[in-house]
Amino acid sequence: MIVLKFGGSSVGTADSIRKVMNCILQNSENGSVVLLSAVSGTTDKLIEAVNLSVSNLSQSLNIIENLQIYHQNILYELTNNQTNSYFKIIDSYFDEIYEKVNAFNILGEITQQNYDSIVFYGEFLSTAILYIYSRFLKYDFSLIDSRDFIKTNSEFTKASVDFENSSLEFKKNKDIFTQKSIIIAQGFIASDLRGKTSTLGRGGSDYSATVFGLLLKENGINISEIQIWTDVSGIYSADPRIIENAFIIETITNSEIRILSYLGAKVLHPHTITPAYLAKIPIRVLNTFKPEESGTLIDMSDNKKQATINSIIQIENCCQIKINNNVNNSCFDIEQKLLKLSLQTDLKPLYSSLTENYLLLILQKYSDLIFDIEEHKHIEYLEINCIAIVGYDIMKFINQILEIAKEFNLNFLGNSENCIFLSTKNKLSNIEFNNLHNRIFSNNK
Repeated sequence: MIVLKFGGSSVGTADSIRKVMNCILQNSENGSVVLLSAVSGTTDKLIEAVNLSVSNLSQSLNIIENLQIYHQNILYELTNNQTNSYFKIIDSYFDEIYEKVNAFNILGEITQQNYDSIVFYGEFLSTAILYIYSRFLKYDFSLIDSRDFIKTNSEFTKASVDFENSSLEFKKNKDIFTQKSIIIAQGFIASDLRGKTSTLGRGGSDYSATVFGLLLKENGINISEIQIWTDVSGIYSADPRIIENAFIIETITNSEIRILSYLGAKVLHPHTITPAYLAKIPIRVLNTFKPEESGTLIDMSDNKKQATINSIIQIENCCQIKINNNVNNSCFDIEQKLLKLSLQTDLKPLYSSLTENYLLLILQKYSDLIFDIEEHKHIEYLEINCIAIVGYDIMKFINQILEIAKEFNLNFLGNSENCIFLSTKNKLSNIEFNNLHNRIFSNNK
């Protein structure tokens, strides 16, 4: 069995849902669990409707009405305008949404739980449409409610999965997954131990897919792969909107993905990766609209592989901080204060290193609060832009990278096992960054 997750852009129109159906049928020979996000834009619209429910009820209801029409039109197109009892499912969900929004208006206030009690309908609507379409095509798909399986704490809008209780729910319902059938479920949504609807935060649908994979495997269901279907053909060597010759990475490791995500690249969130890593289930990132392409495989094994350079990212608006080691032996105290400061602001630690002479700390973003630290006079501060080059066992390429860095007047900052940091005073132009990418990868594709 495999787990397939389709994002909002993959279910945004009737035509894209037809493509989703083809992807499901071509990849479900041994059964699958299919998780869907809400139709693209729906969650944002539902949040907007909730926000307006107290101050402008008519506008809130108008947003919901437009969403209802949009979802109805998708379903009508998929079923050739045939009307039947299945359409009542869609309308019943919207009846509930209207009722709740009106209740918020009467109460005059909105809680985090209120948000979750509305936004989950986005996933309910998309999965209902796919299920109805499968019945229209005479396929015997099943539709389940993810809230019956994924249990969380009660931190609404950003709940944490309770893996112990979730595993018990999967164990109780294990037979559902043993028939080599195709099962549709919702990403993003769950419920707390009282049965109240909760959500896993934005991007939670990808996370749901790997949580399903982990919990199914824990309960004896063999999951060979988790597939994340989106509107891009995999993970690229650099941002393809900027880099003309950016290429799709065929295989990348768990640790590289974590680094890229932390540095701000648009790849899977580290929380998404963790369950798959624990279960040692590979993840493949694929394109719903180009299913013939092989995408990117994220390898969760700990097996060593050939050293490689995989990606490059430019990180703007960083600051380089040097703390003199001879300042009353207090450099570590200053570092701790700076790291504590980063938790209170949008500063993000990227890299730190200790030499004989100083402690070096690289932070993304800038804050005048740095100079509120008592020892700020001992801090050497420099605004920079960073270039991070990520790969596997990347230090084997250090000499080559340093030679290229000289050509572009880039300074070496430091390295970790799978990342080399360079710096420049001014941001590289798109042309310069394209040239740097081409030089780095000229012999390393």
